[in-house]
Amino acid sequence: MIKVDIYPKERLIVAIYNGDIRMADAIEATGNMIVDPNFSPEFDGVIDYRQAELLFSVQEIIDFSDAAAKSKITGGRWCTIVSRPQETALLSIFKNHLKDQHPVELFCTINAASEYLGRDLSKYLLPDVFH
Repeated sequence: MIKVDIYPKERLIVAIYNGDIRMADAIEATGNMIVDPNFSPEFDGVIDYRQAELLFSVQEIIDFSDAAAKSKITGGRWCTIVSRPQETALLSIFKNHLKDQHPVELFCTINAASEYLGRDLSKYLLPDVFH
């Protein structure tokens, strides 16, 4: 499941990924986000992958990141929060493919992501839990 909330007053997009996530799910969530009347490409965003298992192939993440770079969907600052090695590796590929068009940073804590975006993300996300 992917839940996307847009906070126009805060100029912030928060996406929370839970459970098994296939590339089709991510594409659908992205499509729904950009047609939302509250969406602006200038908003900052955070994507929380800590409770997700990404079922993406390396080629799927490369294709998705290349398409995202070409479409220039967003212009704000974005970050992802990860907690597992597989998601970290896949999202590092995503980050590297987008770096020239749009920087995306990876973090493993809400605190670090909050510092990067310059806002307290703890009011939008579940607390960090370390295993």
